[in-house]
Amino acid sequence: MTDPASENSSSGRLIHVLDDSSLIKFCPLCAAALERKDRAGRMRVCCSACDFVHWENPKLAAVVVVPVEGGIVLTKRCEPPAIGFWCLPGGFVEPLEPPELAAAREVLEETGLHVEIDKLLAARAVDGANIVVLYYVARLLTSVALNPADDADEARVFSVDDLPEAIAFPHDRQMIHEWFAGQGAALR
Repeated sequence: MTDPASENSSSGRLIHVLDDSSLIKFCPLCAAALERKDRAGRMRVCCSACDFVHWENPKLAAVVVVPVEGGIVLTKRCEPPAIGFWCLPGGFVEPLEPPELAAAREVLEETGLHVEIDKLLAARAVDGANIVVLYYVARLLTSVALNPADDADEARVFSVDDLPEAIAFPHDRQMIHEWFAGQGAALR
């Protein structure tokens, strides 16, 4: 089975993450050509004329488990990657945005639910992508009235017994499994 995260993407790569240094040719500070140099013990893309270094730091994502009456909220993606597959609500942290606020914002944008972040569950690097995902658990601040939007065209509460097979990301599937296992529920 192919990884659904690579489906609906550019040449099988996650199109939302442009940290490939080969795409960057000129210095954003002085417009000189970039080259690879040893900086801080690694070969990095650096300016040939000034002190600019393109630090290829990972993109940070905040993803949320929203428990509802023994189940959890999942959203169905309508944007690449993995169009039509289900995932936990979440997305990339904006510049200077605290990750907990990003997590609550993403839940609101994708589901219409107002939540409060309770705690960090896990931090995971995504295989094959320069992304770190912070997984949170949140509690609802309002009643459950799902209103999908942004990059989700559907949002539903799933119990352990009716989880969809089409989960977009392996790291989400792992977190879903761990969440239900921690609640004493066995996945089929």
